[in-house]
Amino acid sequence: MKNRERIESLAAFENDPAASIKKLRESGGSIVLTVDGKPELVLQDAVDYRKDREALEFAHAVQSLRSSLDDVREGKTQPVEDAVNELMRRYEPPR
Repeated sequence: MKNRERIESLAAFENDPAASIKKLRESGGSIVLTVDGKPELVLQDAVDYRKDREALEFAHAVQSLRSSLDDVREGKTQPVEDAVNELMRRYEPPR
């Protein structure tokens, strides 16, 4: 993935936001807005934002699967029938 990040001061953005937004829409990527030379905000076009969110969600899903596989390898699992029976015993309403 190529880096399409531009850096711009917040003051420059405030002077002509329409021009900055136009460039962002044309080129995609993001604009890091700085205050006193330090990153403060990030503007990103909607398409790239959606792609970044999907990639992050995918990464979380992969990490969850890896963790689950580790649990299986380490014997930290039980058959579903045993788990359901345990839950039924634990949370059975009083009679």
